[in-house]
Amino acid sequence: MRYTEKYNVRWHDTDANRKVRPSGVLMFMQETANRQFEAAGRPLDRIRDEEGVGFILSRIAIEMMAPIHAYEDITVATFTCESKGFTFPRGFEVKRGETVVARAMSQWALVRVADKALVRAVDFPMSFGNEPELALEMPLRFRLPKDLFWETVGYRNIVFSDIDYNMHMNNTKYPDMLCDFLPDPAHTG
Repeated sequence: MRYTEKYNVRWHDTDANRKVRPSGVLMFMQETANRQFEAAGRPLDRIRDEEGVGFILSRIAIEMMAPIHAYEDITVATFTCESKGFTFPRGFEVKRGETVVARAMSQWALVRVADKALVRAVDFPMSFGNEPELALEMPLRFRLPKDLFWETVGYRNIVFSDIDYNMHMNNTKYPDMLCDFLPDPAHTG
């Protein structure tokens, strides 16, 4: 079953190109998933505090079809797909009016906080229903060529403002971190 939330985009969600940052798109998606847990009476903070587990992002593929700008109204939908083994799949769709402007397919792992052990899907039933997984152009899993040349372009310290309640760098911070190493991002289309 799809769960949706409506948002009005803040000016502070946009970048130098007046478009919502990739991290902002990811934040809207994941905030909607968090609110689905909250609406179901099983908020993520309580899951961590009372059940001793937390979700971590394993994989994500995002398609952004059109930019999102400040003060636009968007609707974000999220849904779970059939969980198997240690994998909890979740899809997202962002619309401006009736137009899909972004969508994503993700896979999550559930980890016990005390010993960092993975939790099987059968040991953590969710009652959100299952939707079919989205078929995106960007695959969730792919192999990098063995002869790919890697070059260090910089370093970034992880600081307190990057850390979330699961005591790790929140995955919505990664796109900003990567964009900070792009050449002259203010002049990219």
